[in-house]
Amino acid sequence: MDKVSKSQKIKYIVGIVVCSLLMILSFCGRYFELTFRYVAGFFLGAFGMSFYGIMIAIITACSFGLAGKKINIPTKYVVNFLLLYVAVVMLVHTLTSTFYVKTVDGAEFTPFATYVGYLFNYYDYVSFGGVVLGTVVYGLQR
Repeated sequence: MDKVSKSQKIKYIVGIVVCSLLMILSFCGRYFELTFRYVAGFFLGAFGMSFYGIMIAIITACSFGLAGKKINIPTKYVVNFLLLYVAVVMLVHTLTSTFYVKTVDGAEFTPFATYVGYLFNYYDYVSFGGVVLGTVVYGLQR
């Protein structure tokens, strides 16, 4: 085990605390007053349900760092995992947001600005991937 310096410990602890608070704020955001609701919804609107996975990965990495353990994963495995993760999120996002792209009668497509508005307003319109992957999904749906 490597010895962790005091400044590194502080960074790891701050990372764990901030990510934990963001997860709690995002998870409980619909119950807050108007201002906190928008702050909480920002992250879920941008990244969708993937936000929780990203935060858990950061908390795990900071916990390993705080314990003095190194994570040595070959770069090709990290790249393959990230590509697979993005592909699965896009697949699920495509399935969960397909009805946002088409109008009620199914004859026309929803304008892009309206579609992004649906995705960004997470607490009223749930989708899996948020606006970041939603821009790609919208093109695929069209």
